[in-house]
Amino acid sequence: MENSKWRGSIEVPVVDSLQRVWEILNDFYGLKKWQPNLLVCERVEGTPTQGPGCVRSLSFPSPSSPEKTSWAKEELTSLDCANHCYSYTIIDTNVEGIEGYEATLQVIEGMEEDKCIVKWSFELNPVDGLSQQEFVGNFSSVLTAAIKSLQDAISCP
Repeated sequence: MENSKWRGSIEVPVVDSLQRVWEILNDFYGLKKWQPNLLVCERVEGTPTQGPGCVRSLSFPSPSSPEKTSWAKEELTSLDCANHCYSYTIIDTNVEGIEGYEATLQVIEGMEEDKCIVKWSFELNPVDGLSQQEFVGNFSSVLTAAIKSLQDAISCP
């Protein structure tokens, strides 16, 4: 029997305009601008102008052992500027437990002026030794912290 993917999603308000937040998130190679824990974020395949098929390489302190370095290669699989969203997948990594990871980030207009919502949806293969609820809860906390880093970067240019 084939296992179904685990899915999760978060929606976090950001205090800035949709256009400003999209301008930052839309830079697939510019993740380091709003994720200060990244050691490296660089283009390894594709054009500098980016588009589906582009690949970025990331390195960051290992979550389980900060003296070690973790890495991932992520491929941009779709880009929809009209709807302020893109999708990507992890195509290679040394981080255990995120096999089959695919995600979509979307910026949605907020109900108040100069507020928007960042929606980050993800799916991945089930992780041995964890329940779906436990993993999705923990991973959602990590993504929420990432959006907080985005808000901090916007607030302190």
